[in-house]
Amino acid sequence: MEKIIRYRDKIEKVGLAGVFIYGISLVAAKGGVNIGLALMTLSALFFIKDLKLNKIEKEYKFLLIILFLTPIFDIFSPGGVKSSKESISQMYRLLPLFIAPIFLTSKERIEKFLYLITGSVLVNCVYGLNVYRLAKWNFKLRYQSITNIMDSAHALVGLSFIVLTLIVLEIKNKKYKRLAYLLPVYFLNLTCILLGQTRGAWLALIGGLGIFALLGLTRKMLFTVIVGITLLIGFNVKNLQNNRYIKRLQSISNAKKDDSSKIRLLMWEASTDIYLKHPVFGVGKDNSSSYYLEYFEKNNSYNKVAKWSVPMMKSVATAGNPHNMYFENLVDMGALFFGLLAFWGYILYIALKATIKSEKNSDVYWLYLMSTSMIIAYYITGLTEASWGNFIKRHVYLVAIIVYISNKRLSNAQK
Repeated sequence: MEKIIRYRDKIEKVGLAGVFIYGISLVAAKGGVNIGLALMTLSALFFIKDLKLNKIEKEYKFLLIILFLTPIFDIFSPGGVKSSKESISQMYRLLPLFIAPIFLTSKERIEKFLYLITGSVLVNCVYGLNVYRLAKWNFKLRYQSITNIMDSAHALVGLSFIVLTLIVLEIKNKKYKRLAYLLPVYFLNLTCILLGQTRGAWLALIGGLGIFALLGLTRKMLFTVIVGITLLIGFNVKNLQNNRYIKRLQSISNAKKDDSSKIRLLMWEASTDIYLKHPVFGVGKDNSSSYYLEYFEKNNSYNKVAKWSVPMMKSVATAGNPHNMYFENLVDMGALFFGLLAFWGYILYIALKATIKSEKNSDVYWLYLMSTSMIIAYYITGLTEASWGNFIKRHVYLVAIIVYISNKRLSNAQK
């Protein structure tokens, strides 16, 4: 009996190591993410016999139904068997969502997992600063365009709420020594988000911080922050008007002059047309490029942008990337997309509900709020990026749900 227990403990430690490797590699090394996933998956096989269907969370059941139906819908789409195989081959990327909570069974393990993720953020940002050093500190260069260690600033937006939450928890628990590490990491994190010059990421950060402040701060603190920001903007209006970052953010609404925004609008217009022609099964996974190209040719869409922007427009269409995860999945999945949309909405609802119902300012509360803020930021990201199909962005979203599920299980066990 003791040997069986020891054997089980060793297997669990391997699985936990996989979760930790997954965390430390999140925005530092894709290879590390896959290694961590492999270790936790192999270890989880040992615990399958303990699985009880009646204890599987509704969140998992909801998603499993969608995953089961996706390749079936693909078969009946124009993409056929090819699209179905593609969907099945990519499902393994969602495994951390189901497996990681098996090993995150204590507050200490969850905290260590989060700290390792901050380590990944630190590696990412230090690497980025070194790239700028080699570029003689030319900050006009976009972070995401000069490094392949991350996909975009969107990933760092989601992870910034992990660093921020740890800062809050350490202050609350009076562990001030750790702030010497967390505060510089948070500053670097925000700096890299800014240097990414990614407008959608900035909006996601603002949205996530909005819910974090609304639910996390007292009324007096919230009022003070609002007044402080208002005064800061008021005294710097003239400087802000000429700031290149502010101008880039304002360019979102200027589709007439900004071809980047115009191309996205044209892609969304094409997505709507393609969906209306394939409303039930969609066109199939990774099978939309020919439809976008055909739509642009028939509607003379290339004439609506500057000549030098046409190659970029064709490149985006060839990739089948509408820069919007909602339109992307609408085109690929057809009617099944509304099931996925319902899942996304349900996850946000239960995370928000759990946050509000928790004891204010408890560790559990802040972890729930962290997950909620990350989820909201991800959904805002999805308005300007095909986030669901992106390796790194999707994993950051999975981390938000992993922590939510782990926190929920731990809270229920303590009742």
